[in-house]
Amino acid sequence: MIIWWSILIILAVIVLSWTGHHLWLIHWQHQQQLIVDQQINQAIQVWAAKLPQLTAQTLRSEVPVSIWHRDVLVFEYQVQLASSEKITLTIGEFERYLRASVDLPAEIIVTEYWQLKDTFHFDVAYLRNHATANYVHDMARISHDEAQTKTPTAHPNWQTPTSKSHHPNE
Repeated sequence: MIIWWSILIILAVIVLSWTGHHLWLIHWQHQQQLIVDQQINQAIQVWAAKLPQLTAQTLRSEVPVSIWHRDVLVFEYQVQLASSEKITLTIGEFERYLRASVDLPAEIIVTEYWQLKDTFHFDVAYLRNHATANYVHDMARISHDEAQTKTPTAHPNWQTPTSKSHHPNE
């Protein structure tokens, strides 16, 4: 009987530890998202003067559903446009602008962007931890493999990061 109670207690400790760690990761990811959101919002506010088509006050972000790992720091941003006129900005130009406009402890990469009618979407990877760097590296490898087979599904701006990890547990 004591063995069963011991097993039950051990299982309870494991479940509680896993749940606590999972909740901590969600909280940490949300904190990082708020930090990046603040910087991106300031950058877009300034840039709206150069690109009046952007309705900067409509900027919003979320963690894409496709992110399977809780400590991957990739955020999808959306901003309404004043019209559905096509934005002629390249992803490289947009990424250079954002990188120059933000003051973050780790590098950001614009992994993809697109315009859907009067909404401009862009994904930003915040290279603050190994999980995000690994995710970007994996997407770069997929993009490279697709380029070899001419079967595109990933954006060509995926690249291997050079940033150091700043995750509290790494």
